Amino acid sequence: MINIMKFLRTNIVYIILIIICLYKSLFINIINNISYLFVKRDTLDIAEIKLLKEENNYLINELESITNFNVIDKYNYKLVRLTYMSNYNAIKFNINKGNQDEISVGNAVINNDGLVGIIDYVSDNSSSVINLKGISNLSIDINGNIGTIKYYNGEYFIVDDILNDIAVNDSVYTSTYGTIKEKLFVGIVNNVEIIDGKKIIYIKSNVDFNNINYLYVVTS
Repeated sequence: MINIMKFLRTNIVYIILIIICLYKSLFINIINNISYLFVKRDTLDIAEIKLLKEENNYLINELESITNFNVIDKYNYKLVRLTYMSNYNAIKFNINKGNQDEISVGNAVINNDGLVGIIDYVSDNSSSVINLKGISNLSIDINGNIGTIKYYNGEYFIVDDILNDIAVNDSVYTSTYGTIKEKLFVGIVNNVEIIDGKKIIYIKSNVDFNNINYLYVVTS
């Protein structure tokens, strides 16, 4: 036993070197793993902070869009949230309120930029909305001149049944003669042309149909 202890003391340096050689790869892996964990943790922290900042900015923008809503006192509104839209080009989307919230088919859906669409289906807790791009024969009013939006051409809403003079930048509202009984802002006249003897009025909506997360349903 004494000889063994003496051997160990005499050769301790060599023994350590042998162990290091034998387990070199293990030590390297341990060191690499520790370094990876610290680097990965830093990376995750940066990514999480960036994500939180983005989420905060998004929520701030959403809050501003809600609190800055231009209320028309004579109408009642229900704040709703978009819950589903198949893609940005879809003409229909779903919202998170329905019959239980006194929402009905035919109610107008708006945001601060104007008319977004009309409720076309209602269940207890959700509703389907057809957006302005998919609405045909919408009755509109331009300076007391009643006409009809016939279709959307990919950029403008087209009206071809108003004979009186209409000027560029005139405001366009829904009339009370159609499905929507409230006078709601639709857009502005962007251009007026005479094609084959017929007056064509091009209406531009201010609504960003790709950014309609929070909306208002006009219930009366």
